[in-house]
Amino acid sequence: MKIVCYKKKKNGLYEVYLSDNRCLELYEDVILKYELLIRSNIDDNTIESVINENRYYVFYYMALKFIKVRRRSVKEVNDKLYNTGCSSNMIFDILNKLIFQNYLNDSDYASSFVNEQIITTSRGPLKIKAELLKKGVEESIIDDALLQFDKDTQKEKLHKIIGKLIKANKTRSNQALKRKIVSDLLSQGFSSSDILTVYDSFDVSSEDDIKKKEYEKLYKKLSKKYSGRELDLKIKEKMYQKGFYN
Repeated sequence: MKIVCYKKKKNGLYEVYLSDNRCLELYEDVILKYELLIRSNIDDNTIESVINENRYYVFYYMALKFIKVRRRSVKEVNDKLYNTGCSSNMIFDILNKLIFQNYLNDSDYASSFVNEQIITTSRGPLKIKAELLKKGVEESIIDDALLQFDKDTQKEKLHKIIGKLIKANKTRSNQALKRKIVSDLLSQGFSSSDILTVYDSFDVSSEDDIKKKEYEKLYKKLSKKYSGRELDLKIKEKMYQKGFYN
């Protein structure tokens, strides 16, 4: 079989034209290994080897592109390759190569992930850890990465979050406000003891003032539709829903 000509393309690819009218799209790595640019003939066995080896590089560069979009864990790349039809043996070889080249490193990935979560989200350490476990990172690696999310950092973050929540929930009773904030932050992965310690450091508004304002607001709204005892009951119902029980 003769190699008629070749054409260089983008992204390290070549088109190799054969005398049987076939055109093979091959990566430069394969071209160089089999010296296809300097040979004029190629037998069927070599063609088969070239095609198989090129398949490896198709998946390798797919994985590399996947990583370059953003950092990935080893499991994420493994799952990506598996879901695109890559064989188990090839996945093993590709992952080892990427790890050796330091494109994949779960320790670096976990450290970067934790730092990003601290800066850009309201998540606490427990939720961050759960996310990293889902991504297949070993628990010991996660625990090391979470050392940067120390108690002082958590306290500072909780102080900012709780301050915003208090300002955004001025119509709730102190009890209802505290219950909501604790519930919200527990779901974000902070511990109840840390939440309560920071919350109790805030001097929340007098409940009497909040209660008075809410009563006046409800009275003005509901008195347009109700009166007498029915109005009183409707106001008490709405006040109860906001956490005012007396």
